[in-house]
Amino acid sequence: MISLGRLDLIADPNLRDQIRDLAAAKALLKDWGNLGTETARAEVPYLRRYFRYEMMPDGRLRCYVRWTELFQDKAAVTALLRQYRMHEMHGGDREDVIEVTQKVRGAIACKIGKPECRRQ
Repeated sequence: MISLGRLDLIADPNLRDQIRDLAAAKALLKDWGNLGTETARAEVPYLRRYFRYEMMPDGRLRCYVRWTELFQDKAAVTALLRQYRMHEMHGGDREDVIEVTQKVRGAIACKIGKPECRRQ
C-alpha cells in the first residue's frame, strides 16, 4: 500500500503510522542484512582455512573449526568478532520487527473484526 501511495485508504491515523513505522523497520532490517552479508564476505578470507565442512548422509552440513589455531591468528579473531557483532545486532533488530509486525497485524485484525484481534 505504501509503495502504491494508497496508505490514505486507511482511515485510522494511528494505524497508518504503525504501518509506516513497520515498513521503515523492515527496510532498515534489510539494509542491516545487506551490510552483514558484505561484512561476512569481507571476513571470509581470514577464516576459511580454519573451517572444514562435511555433508552428512542425512543431508545436514557439519562444520569443524580448528579453534586453537584460529585463536592464535589475530586477523582471524578480529574477523570472527566482526561477524559475531553484526549477527548479534541483526538478530535483535529481527526480533523487534517481528514484535512490531505482530502488533500491526493485531491492530488490523481489530479494525476489520477478525478473531485474531488482540487488544493492546
